[in-house]
Amino acid sequence: MTKTYRGDVLTTGGPSYESNVTRFAYVFKYATAHADYLNTIITQSRRLSAALIQERVDIACIGGGPGSDVLGFLKFLLSQETKPQVTFFILDREAAWGDTWADLDTIVSAEMKTSRNYFPIDVTDPKSYEKFNRPFRSHIFKMLYFLSEVYRHKGDVSKFLELCFRRMTTNALLVVLDFHHSELESWIDSCAKNSGLKTLRADDDYRIFMDSIEDKSALGKYRTKFGEPKLQAKVFIRVFMKT
Repeated sequence: MTKTYRGDVLTTGGPSYESNVTRFAYVFKYATAHADYLNTIITQSRRLSAALIQERVDIACIGGGPGSDVLGFLKFLLSQETKPQVTFFILDREAAWGDTWADLDTIVSAEMKTSRNYFPIDVTDPKSYEKFNRPFRSHIFKMLYFLSEVYRHKGDVSKFLELCFRRMTTNALLVVLDFHHSELESWIDSCAKNSGLKTLRADDDYRIFMDSIEDKSALGKYRTKFGEPKLQAKVFIRVFMKT
């Protein structure tokens, strides 16, 4: 995992997550940090925070199979007095991620109502996503380390982004967090502008840290065997709104 993401991932693309070993490695190394980054962005955004304190919230997680974004939203929501009924639409090519997070809804069921729906799509193939409508009517959309994984298919993925942004409803929000890279930043900015999305936040070369209160002791023997998980990153952040 480290070799992949320290290399030229924009050229090579992300790894295959078909193997449960690879999925474990991703969850161990990145899931907690990425979830915490997302929670930080939500906390810093008045519009995002307000959108999540409603009776019902639908969230589309594009490339959300690894579960980091779901955990990030849940971390924020579990800290609030008002807890909505949340429906997550997970759009990801690797359906096996559903097995990794199969028990998550049960774990949080005592504190809030959540449901997750998996949509196995390939963002390079319009036939795999054009038939779906419901996920694209969500209140919040999220792309967490998604653009970098698919950048080598930029032409095809741009068609997916165009369709996604076109189907978004007025006032829907889009959160983007990824590696700090000018190519990624200009790509999403251009797609958003062409589709009538208003920029609410734009930070480049932003150093983000995982909250120090996160309890890493639960990693137990895995922490001893594999070392520390990810704690900080240099990223770019975007928050858009459909007008």
